[in-house]
Amino acid sequence: MVKPPIDRSEDLLYLLNQIADLVIGNEDPVDVGINQLSTLPEMLSYISIHPTNLKGLMTTEAKLKDLGDKVKVLQDLVYVMKKKVYLRDNK
Repeated sequence: MVKPPIDRSEDLLYLLNQIADLVIGNEDPVDVGINQLSTLPEMLSYISIHPTNLKGLMTTEAKLKDLGDKVKVLQDLVYVMKKKVYLRDNK
């Protein structure tokens, strides 16, 4: 039986949970504030209503980049796993 990774940076489900939290807008109760625009759904809603607000657009763009980076890490980990299987099977 394969043990799950101890390092959170290589735990696929932990990374997926981080992505889901970012996309859904889950926050810890201590992080929640009124009109802070700290979650992606809040930001997208805000820029839909205020499409000329440059600060809102830049903040949303940064949050989307963060999302893309997290997805890229997940893709890279799956790719490495696939390569390991390929190398193991083609000795």
